[in-house]
Amino acid sequence: MYNRVFTPKDLRVIAGQSLILEVSSFKPGNISPYNDYNGLYAKYIESSISFGEALEHVLSDNMGLGDGADYISSTLARSMAQEGRNHHLGQILVLLPLAMVANGLEEQGPSLPVLLHELLDKAGYKDTLGVWRAINTAKPKSLVDVPRLDARSEESYAVIESDRIPLKEWMAVGKEKNLICREYVTDFSITLDELSPLFNRQLRETNSILRAIESTSLYIMSKYHDTHIIGTHGFERAEEIRELAARKVKENGYPLGKEHIMSLHKDLISDGANPGTTADLVAGCVFHHVLSKRAEEAHEAR
Repeated sequence: MYNRVFTPKDLRVIAGQSLILEVSSFKPGNISPYNDYNGLYAKYIESSISFGEALEHVLSDNMGLGDGADYISSTLARSMAQEGRNHHLGQILVLLPLAMVANGLEEQGPSLPVLLHELLDKAGYKDTLGVWRAINTAKPKSLVDVPRLDARSEESYAVIESDRIPLKEWMAVGKEKNLICREYVTDFSITLDELSPLFNRQLRETNSILRAIESTSLYIMSKYHDTHIIGTHGFERAEEIRELAARKVKENGYPLGKEHIMSLHKDLISDGANPGTTADLVAGCVFHHVLSKRAEEAHEAR
């Protein structure tokens, strides 16, 4: 048995740091110091710290998906306790599996992607029910329609329970429109295989983690339809925004100049289109980056 690379306390700090970095960068349409709508930036900072504390509590039990415990609902409930509202459901769904894997990461043991695949594969129907309960506790306004097993339906809960539908199978129902569902089904391929390499390149080129976050956000917006925008503004608006972002990236490359980011930002806020799922995936990418950096530092220190 090798020593653990991270403790739950380490992961509390890394998660809080990652969420604060994500919300502090200038990403078109998202809350940030540049778009402090109704004072939400400070609330996001507070709730990011609350999320880290909730995560530490959950990870201290040293269990994970597939163990029958309702960890996603528990993390959400604890992170909402201070504010009384949901700020981080999407980021909980993205960060929690990564954190559970990191909590079990051992020196010279299997890699994070290998452990993540094993974790998601063993997530059973009780985990599916836990996600369903978390969604219905948070009551996000941006859910997209799916052909069956809708998270907003009590009937779906009963079917999941009676048919014992595992988490990956349930997530597969929404993978065409919902990027977080897609991540669960593909072992976080967007975060690990697409975003992380881009983020690291941009960090080397700009020497700025906030600029790297900006570029990562723009990459997602230019390639994918944001799930949150589909849910709040419809697919046509999501495609319009994707095309606009893709055109700006194609014409100007990374990192995009502030004037181009501002132009895209103004287009989004003109009708309140908020690429919230983009922010969730960016947070996961930053979390993975800090995990990798800390693990590397720990290895070099030995």
